[in-house]
Amino acid sequence: AIFLGKLTTELSALSAPDEINRIATRTIGQFFAVDACYFFQTFREMNEVRVLPDWFSDGRRSLEGTYRMLEFGPPEWWEGVQRGAVAVDDVRLDPSTKDYAARYESIEMASYALAPFIHEGRWAACLAVVMKQPRHWTAGEKSLLADIVARVWPLIERTRAEAALRDSEARFRAMVDALPQLAWTAGADGSIDWFNRLW
Repeated sequence: AIFLGKLTTELSALSAPDEINRIATRTIGQFFAVDACYFFQTFREMNEVRVLPDWFSDGRRSLEGTYRMLEFGPPEWWEGVQRGAVAVDDVRLDPSTKDYAARYESIEMASYALAPFIHEGRWAACLAVVMKQPRHWTAGEKSLLADIVARVWPLIERTRAEAALRDSEARFRAMVDALPQLAWTAGADGSIDWFNRLW
């Protein structure tokens, strides 16, 4: 609880989604003493996950990019992930992943734990912690991952939306300021509350 509180406080002071992601993955990865940590977005209708910029303890190559879900487990495995935090102690031995072990090993993933973020009934994202060697994941670790993704992913989404809004407003302002005629908006009382630079 102390770790989660401190992490949330630190991240809440930030306004850039990339910075939140970078600091969160590093802090979470170091806290869990894992080899890698990352968030990924899920697109079930396309059978895809998109891994965001990630953190690796040894600075090795990034896993950032788009992957096909069914390259890493059968549909029933992914259905299970949506129901709550899950873990695989050893991809070569777990019944859900052993047939996919070669794919996991190609990205140096021998063990991992995932916690989903469900928003309005839709699986939107996941938090993942990864080991290059087999590892046993405790119920407490899985529970903490679930609590972390529930707090951190909304911060990333909120700052993404705010950044998109700022970008949209800047593009609109540049377009309207380039108009050769006066443009303005007025309040309900008729007072002008915005006008372009021509004015």
